[in-house]
Amino acid sequence: MDGTDGLAIEVSEAGSLRLFRLAGEFDMAAVDRFERSLSADGTSRSPKVVLDMRELTFIDSSGLRAVVMADQRRRADGGRLIVVRGPARVNEVFEVTGVARHLELVDEPPAD
Repeated sequence: MDGTDGLAIEVSEAGSLRLFRLAGEFDMAAVDRFERSLSADGTSRSPKVVLDMRELTFIDSSGLRAVVMADQRRRADGGRLIVVRGPARVNEVFEVTGVARHLELVDEPPAD
């Protein structure tokens, strides 16, 4: 996992999905690298993209916006963005802002 800005991102593929495991702090400093990771070769061909946030310790409005924008891009391309809920502190940001109502949230990454 690369995490020079406080956010570590590990990318893997399993069947029809591309999994992004996020760990650490997802803030303004990490948004550009996150967006580059999502747009890297292969992501656009994966019908399902999963963001695993179980190891996040913090997310700010910049990180939240990046997730929302990623979801909108996936939907526009006919794909799905699935978000694996993180710790209570991270989930609270999604709930309080109302973003949770607009995302596909799950407790565990899908098998395929």
